[in-house]
Amino acid sequence: MGIIVTTILSIVIYHSETITKKKAEEDKIRMTKSSLELLLYNGTLKALECSNSKDWIEMDNFNFTLVTDKNIDLITDIRHLMNQDQYLYINELFKTLKDMSDLEKSEDYWESRKACEKYIGLITLPVYLLYRHIIKDYSSIYDILNKEAIEIFNILSIEDNKQKFFYGIRYNRRKKILFEVLEGYRFKVYDELGNIICDAIFNEDGIIGGRAKIFDEEGFLIYDGSYVGGKRCGQGIEYLFNGRKGKEGEWKDNQLVDGVIYDVILDSSNRVFAGSIRQIKHSFDLNNLKENPSAFRVGNIRVKDGQNKVIKKSIKTIPDFIKRGR
Repeated sequence: MGIIVTTILSIVIYHSETITKKKAEEDKIRMTKSSLELLLYNGTLKALECSNSKDWIEMDNFNFTLVTDKNIDLITDIRHLMNQDQYLYINELFKTLKDMSDLEKSEDYWESRKACEKYIGLITLPVYLLYRHIIKDYSSIYDILNKEAIEIFNILSIEDNKQKFFYGIRYNRRKKILFEVLEGYRFKVYDELGNIICDAIFNEDGIIGGRAKIFDEEGFLIYDGSYVGGKRCGQGIEYLFNGRKGKEGEWKDNQLVDGVIYDVILDSSNRVFAGSIRQIKHSFDLNNLKENPSAFRVGNIRVKDGQNKVIKKSIKTIPDFIKRGR
């Protein structure tokens, strides 16, 4: 009888110790996931905030979320919850977040910005980088995160409300359409009036093919046209600093092959100045010409069959160009 009781007690104790050990391991994993999720979420919010800020120019301090090597080492504790690609991906995310904060602490703001741009590229849909000034008023960060990032957040989440990557329309906080995610990494982007400004296929480097309006960091239109193989190809218009057309016509491999180049600087003999096509692209270009207006003219160039010819009817003196425009 004593042997039986002892055996039962041993089994109970072993079972109890096993349960206690298992619970301790589960608690450790739970705490690890919670800690990493908080860091990743806050780091993502801060990176998105900074990527939309113009204060980069002034090299302001953004106080990036602090990530240490100890935080990154925690990822190994939940390695069993991920496949190989997810494990490599989450490590890259956290290492990039660490680079952002380390570089900022050392006041290397330029490199810190580059790390921030890299992080945004890693975690968001490819359309976001190109159109963030338009789609920054998203309802939730999960609307702009790519599928891989959402999977990582779901792995780290200790709640039951998992996020789901879905195809379809994304709206802003005012319930207006921002962009649409279609199969094959095709995206449609809309302006404030609901007009489509992009209908193209993307990869991690940007547009592969389709049609799109492209804007600079200030939100000014710089190109409106077609893309093939990641390059300008087909009909398109390039714009100058003042909203004027810069180049218009048929493009191939990012080069205008049949069309017109506007606002080209000519010499007093109405020939391309110094034999090289140079446009009035900025206000300081025009200001420089004003200093010696009699030495220069402005005209348009016809491009066709590999030949560039000045369009005589387009030629204007500097004072006339300033007064009347094209």
